[in-house]
Amino acid sequence: MKMKKLFFGISAILLIAATAQAQHKIKAGTSYSYVSMERTTCFGTCPNYKIEISSNGHIKYTGRAFAKPQGTYEKKVSKKIIASIFDEMRKYNIDTCSEMYPMKIADLPGIIYYFKSGSTTKHIQNAQFGPVFLKEIADDMDSIGKPGKGWKKTASYKDPR
Repeated sequence: MKMKKLFFGISAILLIAATAQAQHKIKAGTSYSYVSMERTTCFGTCPNYKIEISSNGHIKYTGRAFAKPQGTYEKKVSKKIIASIFDEMRKYNIDTCSEMYPMKIADLPGIIYYFKSGSTTKHIQNAQFGPVFLKEIADDMDSIGKPGKGWKKTASYKDPR
């Protein structure tokens, strides 16, 4: 009886490990043409902004409430820089993530992704409660998508309040 329980226990662990490994394999041929990441406000003064990245090297930042800077800024960067984000998305097979993760703490700012692969568009809400790599991708997008030198301001932000 003990041997049977041990066998089933080990089998269950191996099955779980194999499934987890399969979920994050790189999908051959997956190519992304667009990704956006939006950080939402909280009950306080958390910045609300959106970073959009296209495979052609175009980056657009839209700073809204509590964001610095506010307004819309655009820049063209090398496709190599853009490829690093898309490669990271492929590495973690982001298109296999859930479309929504349960909100565990109401006051935290959200992370929302939209991305396009071929003719398929997908979104992920509450990504901050999903796998850790979703937060890492957001941080990497922040590092290349926050305006600074060389950015062109294309629109101002008007607070709707």
